[in-house]
Amino acid sequence: MAITIDKLHDLIVLAKALSLGKFACREYEARELAASPYSGDLLLRITKAMEEYIPNYQAAFGSIEQNPTYLEVLKVHVSHLDNWISLDGPTKTQVVKDLASPYMISQSTIDAIVSGSC
Repeated sequence: MAITIDKLHDLIVLAKALSLGKFACREYEARELAASPYSGDLLLRITKAMEEYIPNYQAAFGSIEQNPTYLEVLKVHVSHLDNWISLDGPTKTQVVKDLASPYMISQSTIDAIVSGSC
């Protein structure tokens, strides 16, 4: 099944909804959306699609460390993951990357979150 979204307003609404779920909502219920590897990819694709509609618009996601609020929400999402303690190190690393996506995140920040030192 395919759906075509070809209106700028629809793209903006979807981008805002995904951004809110991943980087603003601290509620327990947002953890699955935030941690999904698909939500970051979808947010990136939607944002890139907006380039077609907005002159001189560039979809650019920098480092999540440059936005302390987003980084704090990421940590809240980690604290809401019921099985976090039972995950192995590589899986925890991937979960943190998925939570940060489409933003970049430094290895030192990942290590601090995985080790619980931040």
